[in-house]
Amino acid sequence: MCRGIDVLITDRCIAHAAGAMVVLYSVVSHKQFKYFQANQGVSAITFSRDGRFIAAGERGRQPSILVWDVQSGVLRFEFKGHTFGVSCLCFSPDNTRLVSAGFKHDGQICVWDLTSGLQLVSHKVLNQIYSIDYTETGEWFVTCGERHLKYWYLSSPMYGVEAILEGRPASILDEHKDATFLDVRCGRGEHASAVYTTTSTGLLCTFSSARLMERWVQLDAQTAYCIDLVRSCVAVGCDNGTVRLFDLT
Repeated sequence: MCRGIDVLITDRCIAHAAGAMVVLYSVVSHKQFKYFQANQGVSAITFSRDGRFIAAGERGRQPSILVWDVQSGVLRFEFKGHTFGVSCLCFSPDNTRLVSAGFKHDGQICVWDLTSGLQLVSHKVLNQIYSIDYTETGEWFVTCGERHLKYWYLSSPMYGVEAILEGRPASILDEHKDATFLDVRCGRGEHASAVYTTTSTGLLCTFSSARLMERWVQLDAQTAYCIDLVRSCVAVGCDNGTVRLFDLT
């Protein structure tokens, strides 16, 4: 499972992978209107929250992570740190960092500095990561995947000491501890401390700021593939072709 598509709501466009190319498609004119060329097949795409940048991760040996300015089309950064492919990407809210996770046999999560163009830190992970999301404040981010839901905290480098990335696992109830979490979103606004995630067994789960599993809902589906936040609702895409909306209030 790779994130080869992303949606920019403010500009009403969709970015999707087409081989070694990222294509922007307008949902207003129903036309492709911009293209970004990669070096290898694209396996992950994400927009920055303000729509200023778009990043793409490649699949294949020694893949690149490419970051373009959306308006000008200029390539701003090209990062190399993964071995076999990039599974997912996420910008920090202030656009100063980009987090990337590799394919299963790559086993790396990396944080890139978008001011210096350098890698801040990398960390070995044992389980496949399927999705990443930053909290609204940018203080931490969450990753999810195979038997994996973890909160990550990055210390800033200072006085010659390198940055340290510390991962803390979520506290998952025993009956769900072997779950595969397919997608994750951090809350916004009054719900900024919450984390919402979906599982391969058709659950929508809510975690608190203390990393505790607070609530879960069994959806009318075998698998809940994807999740997003729409105003005061959580939208969940299911394997039976339905999209379910849940009121956060």
